[in-house]
Amino acid sequence: MGTIRRRGKGYEADYYAGGKRLREGGFATKKEAQEYLGNRLQEIREGKFFGTRRIKHVRIDVLVDDYLNRFQGKSVVTERMHMNTIRNHFAGKQVSQISVYDVETFFAHRKSVPTIKGTPRSAATCNRELGALKRLINKAIAWGMAVSNPVLSVKLLREERGRMRFLSLEEAGRLMECASHHLRPIIATALCTGMRRGEIMGMRWQDIDLRNRTIFVPHTKNGHSRYVPISDSLINVLSNLPGHKGTDY
Repeated sequence: MGTIRRRGKGYEADYYAGGKRLREGGFATKKEAQEYLGNRLQEIREGKFFGTRRIKHVRIDVLVDDYLNRFQGKSVVTERMHMNTIRNHFAGKQVSQISVYDVETFFAHRKSVPTIKGTPRSAATCNRELGALKRLINKAIAWGMAVSNPVLSVKLLREERGRMRFLSLEEAGRLMECASHHLRPIIATALCTGMRRGEIMGMRWQDIDLRNRTIFVPHTKNGHSRYVPISDSLINVLSNLPGHKGTDY
């Protein structure tokens, strides 16, 4: 048995487990405290309760805000998009109350929701969203807002391997003809090197060695630097690019 008591501005769950009296507070509403107490008593009845430690009972929206304020990764826009999806789905729910069932429900729902363009959501996209939820709850554990991560029990979807395709010389030529004048050096660099967009936009003159025919890429997707060889056609393109005053890009 257990009871709910008013404690200051919030509520407290009071119950017994293993002959010990346990009290956990910090619930904003009586309903939240009742739901938490119900889950705890169910675990005790099923023999799944192995003790507890005091944790901060925080709603998912509060956790998301704290997480994003401290996020320092490169993909800030993407991470914010994933976190807003999580915030909307688990609105009003406390982090410590999210179960494996809740995560599986979230995962199934995201698989059924089409993209903004109306196309089916890919397995890769669903997996990335689940990965974002995993990171969020891992942070909650580190901050004392959760005991375990229910995402670990949910299996990822199988992703289809992407199909690799190269432009033909004719296609590459048509692309260059149709492109705006200021875009042609960018496209030429991409075609001749296979560099990613971010790598090309981050190129600096000091990283280009025309004599040794290399481009130094200091920051790559996997975190390692690398050298990219320069072809004759690309040397011609880069050699004719004007420098811009006040910037080395």
